[in-house]
Amino acid sequence: MIQNRFYPVYTDGSYSSNHPGVYAWAFVVRDNQGIVYEACGARQGQAATMRNVAGELAAAMRAVKWAVQKGIKIKIYHDYEGVGNLVTGKWKAKNPFTKAYVEYMRQHRHAIAGFVHVRGHSGVLSNDRADTLAKKALLGYELSKKCKTPRNAISC
Repeated sequence: MIQNRFYPVYTDGSYSSNHPGVYAWAFVVRDNQGIVYEACGARQGQAATMRNVAGELAAAMRAVKWAVQKGIKIKIYHDYEGVGNLVTGKWKAKNPFTKAYVEYMRQHRHAIAGFVHVRGHSGVLSNDRADTLAKKALLGYELSKKCKTPRNAISC
């Protein structure tokens, strides 16, 4: 655990119109020394109708799942405002995917120290790293489809 009693986690999502129906997510965990852990992945499904928003929300949920498994608290840094605003109630969840996101995040609020909005592509290194990983996961998904490689072969 770091001195602030939570780990900062940077999240991001990605979508490409070249591959409709697929979205990607990534998160980067830091401590005072640097990057502790990072993960990314791509999924196909109905949530992709929300384009990159599906990846943004998936990244936050995956980060929380990781925190719960580790028994730690995280503060989520995000460039899509809905990541925090949906959970706090500032924005209303209107579709089944955003409603499921809010429910999941509220069920696991004990692992969340808060939400911080950061501007995307603004030089925040860990946010830029999450963006790169999400794009890499999306590209990996596209390549695996062309090469007929199983989806679970995708890694950061």
